Amino acid sequence: MKNITLVLLAVISLSGCVAPKSFLEPKYRGVAYSDINVPAKPSPIQLIVVGESNGKENPRATQVWRRQVERVLAASRVFEIAVSGPRGSLTITINNFADRGAAAGKGFMTGLTFGAVGNLVTDGYTMTVDYTSEGGLRFNGSYQHAIYTTVGNASPPKGISPVTMAEAPGFVAEDMVLHFLRELQDQDGSANKAANLTLRTPNSGTPAADAPVAPPSGTAGR
Repeated sequence: MKNITLVLLAVISLSGCVAPKSFLEPKYRGVAYSDINVPAKPSPIQLIVVGESNGKENPRATQVWRRQVERVLAASRVFEIAVSGPRGSLTITINNFADRGAAAGKGFMTGLTFGAVGNLVTDGYTMTVDYTSEGGLRFNGSYQHAIYTTVGNASPPKGISPVTMAEAPGFVAEDMVLHFLRELQDQDGSANKAANLTLRTPNSGTPAADAPVAPPSGTAGR
């Protein structure tokens, strides 16, 4: 996302009056930390995170996404990262796909009109998950998200509150990882065994976190 946003801002900065805003696709939201069952003890895992831009591995994005994924997993208390000993394996790949050429063209037009012509740019995200429990059971999943960024005199998506461009990737990671954890726990009762969880509800002992941890600043893109 950062690469596209910088293209837009570089082209339109001469106008001095264009304030870009970011919005999260609401249909990919809706899972909170309180929806995740908290185990008596987190399951140890080896964590691998790969960031991609338009299907190509992006080392900078990998660093950003790993920080975000680790943050969400720590807050959920379902897994803990282990560097040795018996452990499961969790591989997460997050791909940011967008049309950079189209974004540059829209930014150029917005800049020429000093913000009078507004544009909306979409960054799509897909997260694929490959989890293997310590006992060898497998879980695979795919999750989507999107960030809409308005520049100039563009109408914002209806019914969606804006977030800052620095916050948006953190919320994207949070939403996708929480969806994965809930699906893992919900899958026909066997997922809990696969994760080696001794579950208890948030009201029976240690409570689950009530709200998302504020994501650190940073963007994941080229």
